[in-house]
Order: sequence, then structure tokens, then C-alpha cells
Amino acid sequence: MSRSRIPLPMWEVTLDKHVVPPRWFIPYRVVTVPAVDETAACLRVIRWAHSDALVPPWKPYTRHSMRFATAKRTDAVPDLAAPASDRQLELRAAA
Repeated sequence: MSRSRIPLPMWEVTLDKHVVPPRWFIPYRVVTVPAVDETAACLRVIRWAHSDALVPPWKPYTRHSMRFATAKRTDAVPDLAAPASDRQLELRAAA
């Protein structure tokens, strides 16, 4: 099996401090991870946090913690459809 040459995008995941019933406290953390999409990045960080807090890896606990997780891409791909800035237009005109 060959490995993909395209690197996975990086996501900055923020997991807010919360409680997983009945007794586990999950601390606040911000982690940058490679993942295919936002959901995969959040799930990876939630699993790490649950492992650190000794939470069993059950889906109801993971779903509960998804409400407290957010992810944003850190290696943003430039939008080709975005309008050019004035400085870019000046440079193009001068060339």
C-alpha cells in the first residue's frame, strides 16, 4: 500500500473545560493536529482528553464532548475566487 504524497491539513482544535457525566472533568486544551476534516480533528483531541481523564471510550461520552470542541484550519488554502486587493492590482499593472 502506498502512502499519499499530499499532506493532511492542519487543524487547531479547542476543547473547552467541561464535565462528562457522571464524574469526569475534562480540562481546557488547544491542540494542532493533522486530519482529513474538522470532525476527525475534534474526535482525535477528544479521544486524547478522555484517555488522560480515564473516561471509557464509549460513543455517548464522545458525542457529549463534541459539543465543547471546535476546530479551525491553520494552513488555509488561498481562495482563488477571492477578489484581488488594491496592492495586488497595482503590482499587476506595473508588471
